[in-house]
Amino acid sequence: VTASTAYISSIVITVDVGGAGRTITIQDKQGTPQILVNGLATATAATGPTIYNFQTPIKMTSGISIITTSVTPATDSVWINYYQ
Repeated sequence: VTASTAYISSIVITVDVGGAGRTITIQDKQGTPQILVNGLATATAATGPTIYNFQTPIKMTSGISIITTSVTPATDSVWINYYQ
């Protein structure tokens, strides 16, 4: 969902290969973004997932952005459970 409204009920993030200075931010694309995950550090590989469950689905307007920053290469996986 990159350009339409969606309702998110959960997010799962795994860090397969960590990277120095690596962070993940997940937000919507409205003028002042609603940020659901803000700079989650993923510098080291994790043994389990980071899970975000929302009791009431969160409305994300104009699409969803997954923003990553890193000093060195890294590999992360993100699954988003949503409906439109």
